[in-house]
Amino acid sequence: KALFDQQRDIAERQLQSAVNSSAGDPNDLLRAITRAIRAGVPEEEVRSAQRLVDTARQSERIARNLQHALSGNQIAIIRQLIAEAETLQAFEHTDLLHSARVALAEVPPETTSTGDDASDEATFSSSSRRAKLRGLLERCGLVDCLPKFEQENVHQVETLTLLTEEDLVRMGVQKIGDRRRLVSAAQRELQRAWQRHGLGAPHSVIGSRAAPPSVANASLTDSDEDAPVSSVE
Repeated sequence: KALFDQQRDIAERQLQSAVNSSAGDPNDLLRAITRAIRAGVPEEEVRSAQRLVDTARQSERIARNLQHALSGNQIAIIRQLIAEAETLQAFEHTDLLHSARVALAEVPPETTSTGDDASDEATFSSSSRRAKLRGLLERCGLVDCLPKFEQENVHQVETLTLLTEEDLVRMGVQKIGDRRRLVSAAQRELQRAWQRHGLGAPHSVIGSRAAPPSVANASLTDSDEDAPVSSVE
């Protein structure tokens, strides 16, 4: 019995540790839950941890679907996912949620449908959003990359800000100076949109999957502006 109690105490401590660091991989918490059940940890503690796992998975699902909806200008779906995220107390992708709110705020009132036809709403400003992205690439001297952006379903500035550095390289933005200019221009574009619609700036200006601060915030110099991607390590 003493050994059983010791194993249960260990499993309970491991479960509590996993709960406290639940911002990481929910699978780690799930493994701790499994060990806790086998060791006889009280059911209420296990249920509480399981709720955290369920919330984390819901958050990831909403974020993933929201990115796809933003890429396709699917306004009805974006509206539904925003509502889901707002009811989920622990939704972590706050920058993505801000981008979605900006997308909704820019829907002209006369084209906002109250029905369920997402395809009608999705076309509200598809051409204007594509034009904004094209203009952004032209200003950065990267319009030749537009076909690759479109192949990856990146049709608007909001989606561009969710890309990683590796995404940008894959889409043809090979030089670190070009990536910095593009990220900086996207920052300014979103900041203007947030200001126009009275939205508070998110915790970081760029979205949750964007280039790291070392790229997004570093100042450009003549020496590194045109450095090829191979020099970025």
